[in-house]
Amino acid sequence: DMQTCVEKEKLDQSEDMAMVPALPIPGGAIARMQTLLETLPKQEKKAAEFLLDNLQSFSSQSIQGVAARAGVSDATYIRLAKRMGYSGFAEFKRNLIVDLASFSDPMQEVDRDDKPEIILKKVFESDVQWLYDSLKVIDAGAVERVAHMLLEYDKVVAWAVGMSTPFVYYLQQRLLRLGRMCALLTDPYEMEVQSGMVDADTLVIVTSRTGWPSSLFDACSKAKAHGAKVCVLSGQKDSKLAKIADYTLLTSTRSFKPSVVTSGVATFAVIDALFVMASLIQQDDSDESDEE
Repeated sequence: DMQTCVEKEKLDQSEDMAMVPALPIPGGAIARMQTLLETLPKQEKKAAEFLLDNLQSFSSQSIQGVAARAGVSDATYIRLAKRMGYSGFAEFKRNLIVDLASFSDPMQEVDRDDKPEIILKKVFESDVQWLYDSLKVIDAGAVERVAHMLLEYDKVVAWAVGMSTPFVYYLQQRLLRLGRMCALLTDPYEMEVQSGMVDADTLVIVTSRTGWPSSLFDACSKAKAHGAKVCVLSGQKDSKLAKIADYTLLTSTRSFKPSVVTSGVATFAVIDALFVMASLIQQDDSDESDEE
């Protein structure tokens, strides 16, 4: 009834007064929404897309106000918050406000009248933030395990399509410096053929921003059926590829609208981290051999 709605509104407003904690806490709310966006149920995706389009005006609104404008129920936003790992909408909102305070998107911040040095500064600062956000969501233990596997497996193959292809070329060059060969493919038909030739001694590395290309999914599924291990570098935690991968190295897209503006800097950084870890493992193995 009306009285209940008023009481709930007052409760939301009282929660709004304590949105920002006394001490800084990791944000990550924007990155989590981006990561889950394409895999969310229809209404939750609609709710998340509304937030990503209206972040600047979000902090002053109650859950009822946000839900009404988005055309979804209050319960939808509560479910969305819990799906992202928060206890409820209030905690989600606190983290989103903190996250928003440090967010930067080069395409939204650059002005037509900016001088070249200003554009450089804004883009560089944005890429630094991309790296920071990815550091929050990536699993360091998984990175370490994949670094070991790069050295342990007899065969390493790397697959990518479209705009993700530069990453596998970079990975191949890094592995060569470790003395490891890497078979690189960017053609879906050739991937399909190779997926039937792999075995339990093969590690398949796949890079895909979205994690949804059917050609990659089909090839990886076939490779796993033949015993290969699959590692995916992606910006989508619950994508088709991530769900079948043995290891998923997650990066943040760091953009309100991931399909419009994305950066590959985090993926390159993950590959560098794999290279450094693998190099240290090789040094440790070498030192142990010398001692023997």
